[in-house]
Amino acid sequence: MKMMKVKGFTLVELLVVISIIAMLLSILMPSLNKARKAAQGVVCGSNQRQLSMGMRLYSENNKGRAPAFGMAAGDYWQYKIAPYLNSKEYAKDPVKALKSGMATMLCPSTKRQPPGITSMGIYYNYGTAKLAWRNLEGTGTGSGYSDGSYGLNLWLAPEFTAFSGAFPTRKCWPMYSVVPRAASVPVFGDCNWVGGWPDGDNFATRNTDTGIQWGASNQENLGRYLLSRHGRAINVAFVDGHGEKVPLYKLWDLKWCVGYKKTYTIPSWFMK
Repeated sequence: MKMMKVKGFTLVELLVVISIIAMLLSILMPSLNKARKAAQGVVCGSNQRQLSMGMRLYSENNKGRAPAFGMAAGDYWQYKIAPYLNSKEYAKDPVKALKSGMATMLCPSTKRQPPGITSMGIYYNYGTAKLAWRNLEGTGTGSGYSDGSYGLNLWLAPEFTAFSGAFPTRKCWPMYSVVPRAASVPVFGDCNWVGGWPDGDNFATRNTDTGIQWGASNQENLGRYLLSRHGRAINVAFVDGHGEKVPLYKLWDLKWCVGYKKTYTIPSWFMK
């Protein structure tokens, strides 16, 4: 009686197959990573357009004005527009709300920061190109911090209940609903904090992983947006509702405030 031969892979053949699979993966991974980052950028842009829609709805119900800038519980812009993004629970529990309407607060290219001591005592922690910012102030009776990846162009806030006199109100847009040249005025952008007051004399930074987090003068506010989050570019949503991916060096060309004028000469090292 003849014995049947059992067919199978030899060890050498198995090692060859594994080597081929590993080689194919090494070839495909860069393309897959590139596709993943591109998809994250698309979602990020969509998030900002939804936030700008919430801001538009808020203004239409508040005499055409954007929220005032304040630092008391519930004063930050995200608390004001949350009800218009189907997230009425945000004021009580910002963390839980990130799973519903306010999921738009987080760019998929960023991660939430772990709880713990923040960079400015117990109040807040700046974000980076890869981390969302974290804020304790303004959470009211909520069970956690508020988190986000985007910053509001605070020149759109017509009045301040915090930092009164620190920034010239003559540069603020008085009416959000009738901003002239709305297609060139940013409302939201990828940012390391809840917002900033960018101006034409603001300086550049060599560190686009963190942007400029804190400075001795007001000239650091555009620096909060100088993050290499989508290459050397960020997503920006404009008052008219459209969004664009804007290279960092072109952020000085946007019309941030009333009477905006670019006076800063961008250094050659920043263009590289």
